Amino acid sequence: MAADRGGGLVVVAGVTTRRRGPGEPDAGRRGPASQQCGNRNAGSTERWSLVNTDESSAALMRAEHRVLGIQTKLHRWARDDPHRSFDDLFNLVTDPAFLLVGWDRVRGNKGAKTAGVDGATAASIVERVGVEDFLDGLRTSLRDRSFRPLPVRERMIPKPGGKLRRLGIATITDRVVQASLKLVLDPIFEADFHPCSYGFRPKRRAQDAIAEVVYLTSKPREYEWIVEGDITACFDEISHPALMDRVRQRVGDTRVLDLVKAFLLSGVLGEDKEWRRTTAGTPQGSILSPLLSNIALSVLDEHIAESPGGPRSTTVQRAKRRRHGLPNYRLVRYADDWCLLIKGTRADARRPARGDRRGVVHDGLAPVAGQDPDHPHRRGAGLPRMAHPASPQARHQQALRLYLPGQEVPSGGDGQGQDAMPTGRGAPAAG
Repeated sequence: MAADRGGGLVVVAGVTTRRRGPGEPDAGRRGPASQQCGNRNAGSTERWSLVNTDESSAALMRAEHRVLGIQTKLHRWARDDPHRSFDDLFNLVTDPAFLLVGWDRVRGNKGAKTAGVDGATAASIVERVGVEDFLDGLRTSLRDRSFRPLPVRERMIPKPGGKLRRLGIATITDRVVQASLKLVLDPIFEADFHPCSYGFRPKRRAQDAIAEVVYLTSKPREYEWIVEGDITACFDEISHPALMDRVRQRVGDTRVLDLVKAFLLSGVLGEDKEWRRTTAGTPQGSILSPLLSNIALSVLDEHIAESPGGPRSTTVQRAKRRRHGLPNYRLVRYADDWCLLIKGTRADARRPARGDRRGVVHDGLAPVAGQDPDHPHRRGAGLPRMAHPASPQARHQQALRLYLPGQEVPSGGDGQGQDAMPTGRGAPAAG
């Protein structure tokens, strides 16, 4: 505890306050920082204790408590009003508590030891700058709109089968801002995501998606046929205008929209040291990329859910469709890998992939690679009980570019392409 007489500064448990000088009125005791939920204006010079800390676990706990409380409110408001647009989110992105929690998550990630194009790691920032000054300077640059994301550093990592995956490594500074953005946007868009989506979402994992497929193909549900597919180069080919249109449906704060767009357009510094402009896609490995890809791919979930015989159909409606010889559909998606389950005939299973391609989705977001429609899975005849890597001999390559109803189809194409990612046709069931 440090003190100075005559109206100086007093530091108690990491909180900086001003000692009342002689003759000054008592302004009263201020409540805990976690209860001060009002937004601070851009011209405020007040420095909150959550920024002025290096290793204070108490300050971090207060910050996490504040962030969780605000996230709960955002999620409730978004859930209660599906058409609500949030206009004042930038002050939350630059809030000291959100930046501190974002920093803690970036520093606690194993990638904190990997530097971006500026060569800085989390440890070097702590040693050379200090967390207090780093976060304070970052907040200032965000508020005065001088912050500019740096290009991501490209690194090619091997994939099974001898192919390479392009990974984008952002700077620590950009990661902290992205983490703060994600803390604000996640609870809003989580209210819109469908239950069929399992990738990069809280308390969901690949095993849950597999269990859902097993559940739907078991009695009494018996969705017999499965069309399996994945999104070709999903992270590389997401359309920026289409993605931003979907983000604008929920975010009305132009400062947040500009920040998201700045990250999309930040560019890539390749392994050949050449800078390349990014006109589509999101860097794989970016903190924001999983959320943005889910926002983009949720168009597929929405279309299947709203289609006749989809998940939003009632039990009576589905039973009526089966009596009339019409199929019912369910979708299970993990990021860019998906399974469309059909309760009907083999012809019904072939129809979504092969028939009216305007009826099954894309939204200009990325081309879709679908399983060979002549060989859909059938329950008990090639559907594994666990995830399976299909053997190369059993794989088919066919790309389908799918469009929303009413969307103009580009001339010179029927929706099919040659450069498709291979998708599994099936493997013997795991015991």
